Amino acid sequence: MTLDESHETIRRLDGELWLPPEAIYPPPDEDGHIRETFAFYGLAMAKVQQLEMGAINLLVMARIVNARPKAEEIVGNPWEPLLKETLGKLVRRLKPYLERDPQFVTDLEDALKIRNMLAHAYFNVRCEEVLSFAGRNQMLLELQGIHVRMESLADRLRKACEPYRRSAGYPDELEDALMEQTLREAADRDSARR
Repeated sequence: MTLDESHETIRRLDGELWLPPEAIYPPPDEDGHIRETFAFYGLAMAKVQQLEMGAINLLVMARIVNARPKAEEIVGNPWEPLLKETLGKLVRRLKPYLERDPQFVTDLEDALKIRNMLAHAYFNVRCEEVLSFAGRNQMLLELQGIHVRMESLADRLRKACEPYRRSAGYPDELEDALMEQTLREAADRDSARR
């Protein structure tokens, strides 16, 4: 169902948007299938956020590398202002760094469209599908595909960031060490809660 088709299923009553209750409250979930559908939606959105962080990392590393020859000082946390930007703004800011790979830019622009659909319309567009087992299976396949696609794009951003990271003096091992430290800290928090 397209967005335009989904809008036909939305009715206007007394000037307010109205969705049928079953579109908001799915049927009973005896087999966990609905929960699995929502879980995969969450995983797809998590991968979008990973993609956004990859875009931010590339922009920060490029800024650090480009600042050195100009003797520009980077004050404070260079990630902080970028964390407030939308994926659309991040993609636009990435374009100069990805000029050699126009397909990558196109893929990121497509990812932005997918992200916006997920964030703003996914369950409205699929309000009928979520009501049936077959519809949810279709949604699960779609969400799994989105998950894989976003993960692939995040990996491509990580690879695009490598030359900037190395030029800025961050060795490859630093990323692994930071991940190990983060995992240890998470395990320590889990141990403290028990």
